[in-house]
Amino acid sequence: MLQELITEKVITYIYQNYNQAQLKQLEVDFLDKSDGFSHYFSDWLVYDYTIDKQQTYADKYLEKVENKLDEKEIEYINKCIKSYLGFYEVVKIKDEKIQCKNLFTNELHMIEKTMMEEDVNLHEILLLRLTLGAEAETEIVSSNVVVLPYQFKTLMMGQIHEGFGMAKERKNYLTYPQYFKENLLTVLQIVNRMLSYKDQEGDVTLYQSVYAVKDYAKVKEIFSNLKDQIKDEEAEDGIYQLMEDDLLLAEMVLQKNRLEVECSNTEDQKTTKKVLAEKLEGIIVHLKDEELTIDDLI
Repeated sequence: MLQELITEKVITYIYQNYNQAQLKQLEVDFLDKSDGFSHYFSDWLVYDYTIDKQQTYADKYLEKVENKLDEKEIEYINKCIKSYLGFYEVVKIKDEKIQCKNLFTNELHMIEKTMMEEDVNLHEILLLRLTLGAEAETEIVSSNVVVLPYQFKTLMMGQIHEGFGMAKERKNYLTYPQYFKENLLTVLQIVNRMLSYKDQEGDVTLYQSVYAVKDYAKVKEIFSNLKDQIKDEEAEDGIYQLMEDDLLLAEMVLQKNRLEVECSNTEDQKTTKKVLAEKLEGIIVHLKDEELTIDDLI
């Protein structure tokens, strides 16, 4: 891909003009902390890592050689500098295009199927780096894409929301794009834990509450009116998110006669049950609570 060639040009410049020992140490530290995600190192080094906490290597590259580059190359590098490795749910596949939604900003992006080597299915989670901007202009930065099963969504989002909340205590103005850009290694460690759960029974539990639905239309109406607490971007598929401030409390799946509510910990489960008991009194009936391991989910 042309885009990968541009990144390679910047990488070559970096290794020709900066301290080799320091660069090697950065690589060693990255590989040690990102276990299994070595293919993300180049993009992280070029577009995320900041020298003296100010400029990226890509910024430095543009300062030195911008007058030798064509306009499209400059534009692409500037887009990449703003990019970050994020999580995207596949919400539509049609006409050789994949529409995906950023799980933490809810922005929609359209990707050409030809940009991806992986086969993807509806509702799978993609870990990839996209250039930002109009849908038609979205590009994948390099071809490094990890595909995660939809069943990881609630657990993964809960862990990332927790990490974001702690980081926001130190930096009040922090946004999710900034968090992913500044804490890529932490995010990759979360993904690694999720992937390892398949082989480590009991390491993770999803707390699920199941309800019988007495009036499906009324539940949908109430959910749609609680926009300050409930996100309904996937309401057509019956998927809702219960929020508390900016934090995810529960993922909810509404069917004609059944409501499944998934939380990543018992405290969120208790809070969610209180909210639903108050808002949906008389139109849902609690059936059971379950603790599901990752083996039950996959």
